[in-house]
Amino acid sequence: MEKRRILGGRDQKHLAIAAEKR
Repeated sequence: MEKRRILGGRDQKHLAIAAEKR
């Protein structure tokens, strides 16, 4: 999971969508 935090660039958009789905 730490490797995904390093990407943060494009993952941030996916995280925002996942947070809204939650």
